[in-house]
Amino acid sequence: IKLNGRTGNVTNNKYWSCEIGEGSGERLIKIEIMPSVDSMVGEFKIAIDCVTNNQLTRFQVMDPVIVLFNAWCPEDQVYVEDEAEREEYVLNDTGKVYVGSISNVMGRPWIFGQFDDTVLLSALYLLDSGDWIADQKKGDVVQVSRAFTALANSSDDDNGVLCGNWSGDYAGGESPTSWTGSVDVIESYWKTRPTQVKFGQCWVFAGVLTSLFRTLGIPSRSVTNFCSGHDHDDSTLSISTLTTTVTLSLSTTIVPGTSTSGSRPSSPDVI
Repeated sequence: IKLNGRTGNVTNNKYWSCEIGEGSGERLIKIEIMPSVDSMVGEFKIAIDCVTNNQLTRFQVMDPVIVLFNAWCPEDQVYVEDEAEREEYVLNDTGKVYVGSISNVMGRPWIFGQFDDTVLLSALYLLDSGDWIADQKKGDVVQVSRAFTALANSSDDDNGVLCGNWSGDYAGGESPTSWTGSVDVIESYWKTRPTQVKFGQCWVFAGVLTSLFRTLGIPSRSVTNFCSGHDHDDSTLSISTLTTTVTLSLSTTIVPGTSTSGSRPSSPDVI
């Protein structure tokens, strides 16, 4: 992305912009870069070109810049108005995942650890792996969420994070009940990527996915669903459009329409 610097304050977040200000020394200047509100999330490298006497000099910024979703920005897709909800769904790095049965619900403490360096690096790695999401779609929280929902689960040789196992035989891996947080799972994946981590079950998938979402700035939480329906016919079940029909006592039918996305995707239910 090529930017032309100008003096003044960055005020328009609809486009990438670059502002040049006064530095702290005689040979220093301050450059402020503002990504667009719908920018691709991910890692960017910055180079600064200076022209003096018709000669071009390029300065390469050594540290990368990582752009995330921003729940504090009203124009961002993931904006959350309530501060308490932002604290819980973006910043809280510990919590509980609920397991058991409808007659015996148990809360397991869980470390989400979204601020751990490896969690962020793994999320960026997954974001760029394979053909799950095109670069121009990496600013679309719906597309990113759909891709990560698939990548949290390693199946069909997609280089995902975690292998599921409900057999009771966990030879060659860890029992799903041994995990107490996402960081250990994701660190194991980072060390052996793209080899999957063995093993997980539903609440582990949900905890890992919540961590990957939060590290990218996507407000999310783990929700446990007990006594739910299951798809057992080996079909590929995907809901992209939802139409709701309500029939009233006066035989009047209301069709609210379709819903294809939301501004605050949550993590998938734990079944």
